[in-house]
Amino acid sequence: MSGDGGIAAWASGVAAMAPGLAHAIFWLDAGASFLVLSLFRRRVVRSLDAKRATGAGEDADRPALQEANLAERMPSVRAWHALGAEAAIRRSHLATLYLLGGLGLACAFALVNTATATGRTSPPYVGFLYAAICFSAPLIVVARVVSGRWNRWLLGVLVAAFFLGAPLSALAGVGNEQTRSAITFAALIALLLHPRLRAMGPLALGAFTVVIVGAVCGGVAVFDLYFDDAREAMQRLIGAGPEEFVHKVLAMIASDDRQQMASLLSPFLTVMLGTFAVGAFVALPLAVVLGALLFVSVANAYASKRTSDQWLVIASVWVFFAFVIAPHDSLPGLAGNMLAVVVFIVAIRVAWPRFAGTERPGVRLLLLRSFSLGERSNRLFQELESLWRGVGSIQLVAGADLAATTLEPHELLAFIRGRSGRYFTHGPAGIDRRIAAFDYGPDPDGRFRVNQIFCVGDPAWQHAVRRLIAAADCLLMDLRGFTKHRAGCVFEIRCLAESLARSRVVFLVDETTDRSFVAEICAEVAGDSSGDKGARAALRFVAEQDAGGAVCERIIDAFSEAPGGAAATP
Repeated sequence: MSGDGGIAAWASGVAAMAPGLAHAIFWLDAGASFLVLSLFRRRVVRSLDAKRATGAGEDADRPALQEANLAERMPSVRAWHALGAEAAIRRSHLATLYLLGGLGLACAFALVNTATATGRTSPPYVGFLYAAICFSAPLIVVARVVSGRWNRWLLGVLVAAFFLGAPLSALAGVGNEQTRSAITFAALIALLLHPRLRAMGPLALGAFTVVIVGAVCGGVAVFDLYFDDAREAMQRLIGAGPEEFVHKVLAMIASDDRQQMASLLSPFLTVMLGTFAVGAFVALPLAVVLGALLFVSVANAYASKRTSDQWLVIASVWVFFAFVIAPHDSLPGLAGNMLAVVVFIVAIRVAWPRFAGTERPGVRLLLLRSFSLGERSNRLFQELESLWRGVGSIQLVAGADLAATTLEPHELLAFIRGRSGRYFTHGPAGIDRRIAAFDYGPDPDGRFRVNQIFCVGDPAWQHAVRRLIAAADCLLMDLRGFTKHRAGCVFEIRCLAESLARSRVVFLVDETTDRSFVAEICAEVAGDSSGDKGARAALRFVAEQDAGGAVCERIIDAFSEAPGGAAATP
């Protein structure tokens, strides 16, 4: 099969396999992401458990310029009383941009689907409306990425659509395979946002798509080039012309019509599959190289601040979804979907400056926590970072609890390359270099970054805590489950009490937190003659279970209060 018509038939035949390939891509991506991130977490645990003596004692290299650091930064920080409202507005602006853009993209997919669909019994506008609703399913995933948590109402809509979509489409006479599979793949994509997968899963979709599709194209190409005689015999059996052969064979494979394939192709099945496997094996190395180059380019774009982690996840979801729902047997349908995605990406990036306001400085938040909280720390961080990063960066001492959650694309690439050791610090010099390299500026979408430092050994950790406190504008300490037996938290509380930044410290507590002991430590360090009662009055506690709004909004609002509860300004 040769000529432009043959190439088009071959390419559209490959496009017909998109749903089957999409399943393979998803599960390969999910499995590889789980494995790589599990290995990364084990690497973190092993490294942080190595208690190396570095000679940096508890009082070594204590920052002497805390007051100067704060005095220099405070004039550039916006009014504290408006910080919560600004964070909510920034997140709302990005959410509006992504949701409106996604809705327009879903309508574009529906238009392509309606134009290329065959066999519908309903009017075209009904098919368009139904397809637009189905193709809007990824908006639920986008809302989760932007808000940092699942909206229960939207999640319920997705679950209901998953079970009711097929029967409703059959009753309405508007369903086709693309609209029926849209909800299914939206639910599968949502699985990639699990903390065990998110740092790699969505970002690697493109790379695995290139690998799988590239290998399949190689198999089809070798079959087409070297088995003319077998192909002509199969053409006679199938009753197709030369330009339609590959298209029909691959369509049968995609539709999983096993009975027809067995009856028509059994004489040639072994030869066909063997030839296809040889071509796929030959093409696989090149496909892997191309996929790796795509992943590296994405990581480098993030490292050079040409994009943001949130946008990479959202864009990856839509690109993969466009491939999944491409109209079967239609190369123009796949091309139309991809063109719509390109327009969507360009439009979002053009709109960023209007919505993001990237000229503003950021407020530096230091997050201290107990590493033993596990999933509770994970949930708090995901909700907090989605809100706070609209107004400033987050700094933290990294641990195994958030290792996979806070992993950035370029750090993931360094781990895969075996170069992640440079992120683990063992002494004051390495800590100072790492903190000096922190990124406090906004990304193109206006969101700030998370800066983390891995400290090997208690002396290194103690030095890092002091340095981070000195550089912070405000501090949040998660004291849920805190008792006087947690020596690490006791050390951090003492450091906070010694710091001149104490007026911007908030403690997150629950019913098990020993608040009196916290106040006792602060009173002891400050030499407060009023004792425990006076110290507690000067501290700001935010209770996890209190009514009156989500906990992260209440944490940010608490930064606007001076000790004792009075409103504060810079």
